[in-house]
Amino acid sequence: MDPCSDIKRVDGLLIVLAIWLSACQKREYVEPQASTSSPSYANSITLPSEPGTNFVLIAHAHTQGGKHVDLYADQATLREGYHKFRVKVTLPNGQPYAGTDVRILPMMYMGTHNHSCPVEQIQGGPDANGFYEGAAFFMMPSMANQPWKMHVAVGLDTADITIQVNPHPDGWVRRGRQFGNPQNPPYIYGLTLNQRTVGTQTALFHVYYRDRSLPATNPSAFPPADNRVSQLEIVTYNPSTQQTVPGPQDATPVSGKPGHYQGQANFPASGTWHIIAKFKDPSNNLIGQDTFVVNITTVTSLNTPRR
Repeated sequence: MDPCSDIKRVDGLLIVLAIWLSACQKREYVEPQASTSSPSYANSITLPSEPGTNFVLIAHAHTQGGKHVDLYADQATLREGYHKFRVKVTLPNGQPYAGTDVRILPMMYMGTHNHSCPVEQIQGGPDANGFYEGAAFFMMPSMANQPWKMHVAVGLDTADITIQVNPHPDGWVRRGRQFGNPQNPPYIYGLTLNQRTVGTQTALFHVYYRDRSLPATNPSAFPPADNRVSQLEIVTYNPSTQQTVPGPQDATPVSGKPGHYQGQANFPASGTWHIIAKFKDPSNNLIGQDTFVVNITTVTSLNTPRR
C-alpha cells in the first residue's frame, strides 16, 4: 500500500474533524467510565535527537475511546509564537500506540468564529522514543471565554485539551499584516532571538500567510510563506543615535523547515535597539517591512531559537 495515500487519507479525516469541532465549540470531554488507570509518564523529557530542548508535560488526557495522551511542549508556559510539541499515545491496556494516524489540531474558539493556526503536522509514526513530533505557531493569546484547545486526533478518536497561550512578552508576534497593500494576503509572523546580549545574535523568523480559499478552521489555511517571501533583509538600528550598524545577515529560508528564516542581528552595545525586517519576494521586490524593539543587556537570555 502506498504510504502517501495513507497520509492523504488521514489528513482528509483531519479536515473533516476540524469542521466538526468548529461546529461543536461548546462540546466538552467526558471521562470514559471504563478507563484504566494512567500509565507512568515523565514530567519532562530530553530527546537524544534534540539535546538542547527540554520538553515539559503540559497535559495528560484521554480520548473518547479511552486512549492515554501525553502532550509535551518545549516550554512549560505557552505564549504567542512558535512551539514544538511531542505526543505519546498509550492504549487502554498500557501498550504503546504506534499507528500513523495521529495528528494535532490547535483551535481557538471565539464568540463569532473559530480558527486554527499554522501547524507543522505530525507525519508518519512515532520516533524511536515513542513520540509523535509536531509544532504550531499561535498567532494570538488566549482570552476570556475564548480558549485555545489542542485536539489530538488518533484517527477520529480525539483528546480535547484546553491550553493557555499567553501574550508574547516583547510583542514580537504579528497577525493579519498586509503592509498597506490590499493585494497582499494577511501575513502572520514572529521573531525569536537566541540571546539578548551585546554582539552578533541569531535571529529566527517564522512567516506564514492566510489562504482565504480555505476555511479558517483548517490548519492548511495558514501555509508557510516560502513561495511569497524569499528573504527578510535585516537592518539593526539604534534609535538613540539614529544610526544603523554593520554586521546583520539577511534571514533566508532554513532547509527542510518551511516558514523558517534564519539570519543575524548585530548589537554593538547594550540598550534599546530596533530590528527592521524588510520582506522581499522572489523577484527581490519589497513587500513591506516591520520593526521589532529589542532591549539588549549583558545577561544571557533564556529565549533560545526553536527551529
